[in-house]
Amino acid sequence: MMGARCWYGSHGIRQKWRSRAVVAIEEGTTVMSTVDHLASAPYCPMPMPSTDVDVTRREGGTLMLRSRIKLKVSGSICSYLPHWAREAPDRMFLAQRTGNNVWQQISYGEFWLRGRSVGQALLDRGGAAGDTLAILSGNSIENAIMQFGAMSVGLQVAPISPNYSLLPGGRYDAAVGAMRRGASSPV
Repeated sequence: MMGARCWYGSHGIRQKWRSRAVVAIEEGTTVMSTVDHLASAPYCPMPMPSTDVDVTRREGGTLMLRSRIKLKVSGSICSYLPHWAREAPDRMFLAQRTGNNVWQQISYGEFWLRGRSVGQALLDRGGAAGDTLAILSGNSIENAIMQFGAMSVGLQVAPISPNYSLLPGGRYDAAVGAMRRGASSPV
């Protein structure tokens, strides 16, 4: 670090980790407690975001947190993909391990190309902006391409984990029913 010394190891003190606390030891004697040592260490003030939160307590102990701060958004998550597909088309966007423990990667350019193809295919099959697409799939690059492709043409996406569909009590059917009631026409 330039100009500042880290609190750990800054004075040639050998340290050990013991039950989640750092104890500075010099010649077998404790120099100071972790809290004292951290409090006396030089630090750089960190910018902290505002935390104006409305807390609602519900029955059963549930806490609902809602920020009072207006979110500044300049488009959807899909609006960033074309930008990075142009600026850094070969940069890795996503990666996943295959069954052979090998990393499969996809770049921004390839991801955006495949996502646009999926979006067009959904439109060709009768999908329209505002429709809901339920995707029953585990996490994967293919799932992400499907989701971004659908969102890029205005479809709402409802990803459903395969594990969720196996839960007893008809939870999968209830989720699909809720989507159908709230959607103009599920794709």
